[in-house]
Amino acid sequence: LQWCWWELGSILNSSSPNSSYSDNYESKSHVTSVMLSLLRSQPESLTLVDSPTLDYLLALLLSQQQQQPPKQMENNSKETTVVQMHCHIIAMLGVLCCSEEQRPTYHSSATAMGAKVCRALL
Repeated sequence: LQWCWWELGSILNSSSPNSSYSDNYESKSHVTSVMLSLLRSQPESLTLVDSPTLDYLLALLLSQQQQQPPKQMENNSKETTVVQMHCHIIAMLGVLCCSEEQRPTYHSSATAMGAKVCRALL
């Protein structure tokens, strides 16, 4: 599971979240979908979400909200893909936030991470 999560993170981080709109958001949407499925179905995967991954997901979410693609017919599928990716990221934040509320935290870094997740979700 760790190896799988690491590979997904590598694919997701293959380009900067602030890069141009022409990036391959289809692959990022697929990766975020798989990450969401893992978080929902494999409880141990919740511990694999580290601060850099969370920061990247938040940057990806926020950077794409600020960019406006050109209004062309071919961009409808790109817009749909970006919206799907945003939905996956927001759902991941929800899963992580709920998991933080249900389990006790013993480490200050886990508490800080949980607070970051819940603030981002709000």
